[in-house]
Amino acid sequence: SSGINAEYGDETWIVDWDKIKPSTGYKGFGSVRSIASTMLSQTSIGQNGGISAPPVRGQIFCETGIYEGKLVSIKKIQKTHFQLNRATRIEIRNVRAVDHANVSKFVGIVTDISNFSI
Repeated sequence: SSGINAEYGDETWIVDWDKIKPSTGYKGFGSVRSIASTMLSQTSIGQNGGISAPPVRGQIFCETGIYEGKLVSIKKIQKTHFQLNRATRIEIRNVRAVDHANVSKFVGIVTDISNFSI
């Protein structure tokens, strides 16, 4: 039983909304992964050490932000409550385990109801 509690007790996936910074200028077609790789391949470092990333043109289909220095997609969800039960913890564990080039990596959930987001 302690093994189950230890496994499902991991709450590193809970994200503080205030730690997500708005990302401006990231507009393009495709996933956040493809946008990030395009930006990375075209990013340059100036003589004064500043980083210059070209704007990506087009449309993004979700809100984006910067979390822990990484570009992330944000899906806001209208909820009136959130219950962290065993079934929810199992589902989160399974989603965190998904690692595929065509699927955005799960970063976490903002559990604050006013900003509930994945």
